Amino acid sequence: MFILTALCLLFYLLKEKNYLASIFLALAILTRPDAVIIALLVFIYWWNRNGFYPAVRFTMVSIMVTLPWLIFSTIYFGSFVPQSVITKMHTSDIVNMPRILGMKAQLADMARTYWGRIFDPDNILAQIVVNLLPFLILVLIGVRKKMSKYNWIIFGIPAVYFIFFSISNPIMFPWYLSQLEPFWILISFIGFTVVFERVKNKFVASLLIAMILVGPAYYWVGRLQASTYNDKINSYMEMASYLNVNIKPDDTVGLDNIGVVGFYTKANIIDFFGLVNDYAAGFYPITDSCADKNLLYSEPLALVKFKTPDWVILAGKEENEPCFNQSQWFKSNYARVFINGVESEYIWQKKN
Repeated sequence: MFILTALCLLFYLLKEKNYLASIFLALAILTRPDAVIIALLVFIYWWNRNGFYPAVRFTMVSIMVTLPWLIFSTIYFGSFVPQSVITKMHTSDIVNMPRILGMKAQLADMARTYWGRIFDPDNILAQIVVNLLPFLILVLIGVRKKMSKYNWIIFGIPAVYFIFFSISNPIMFPWYLSQLEPFWILISFIGFTVVFERVKNKFVASLLIAMILVGPAYYWVGRLQASTYNDKINSYMEMASYLNVNIKPDDTVGLDNIGVVGFYTKANIIDFFGLVNDYAAGFYPITDSCADKNLLYSEPLALVKFKTPDWVILAGKEENEPCFNQSQWFKSNYARVFINGVESEYIWQKKN
């Protein structure tokens, strides 16, 4: 939906159908609140193309489209800001990860688009050389030959997103950038078309085409054959299936960001990460001495003590949760369950 609304915005913007562009800008913001970054660029674009007062008029149309939802969500939910956004604003308290890795995640996702992430180094400098510099060369070629005051926003939207997310969020999942991949592909192909115009040798041209097609094809074939992701989903489904049979209607389940469990069980979820419940933020950062700073993140034992859910699902094995492993309180109040005669590594039930 975000890709659809963003590309429709761009289409009508370049067609100078500004009222339709205003509507799709509003829909993009309602789909992903971070699209306000795009709104700032669009306002500058309108101001540059049409003048200040028309830019304000078009912006007011966007505001009027978003206003009904903003009013309703404020009255119904208490805030128009999604809980997921509130959680991500304090992810530095939850996740033990340097901010620079946000840039690395975006660079790695770019590599999938161009050469299939065949080479995805952990070293930041190598990541930039392999993934960013070739992209910047293509963009530079396209910008120098094709960019004008009438289409600069094609280049501005993904560039500003890249900078904004790289410096603002320690968690940078690849799909943040994936939603703007059509923009990246469009920019790169502008550069490629300029290169092809200058390449007369058919062999060199064939190598360029192979670079575009073989890498991503190799990546996706490997992705289809990989079982790690399916194993992860199957383990979640196993948890959900077990709980769906064994929980009582009023039971609560404490877990960390495993949405499939709540979806299938319809249980009252106590979310350790804070995407579902707003009270989780008060239990981060975890200052207990038992918390292992080398782990990506740890579960808040204090939240379990505060809410005492009927079931607890830990993100990893018990030894990966030292605060739970060392807590006599937790061991006295919770016990692992058995699934098909085998002790579960993840699911704990409150003792009667």
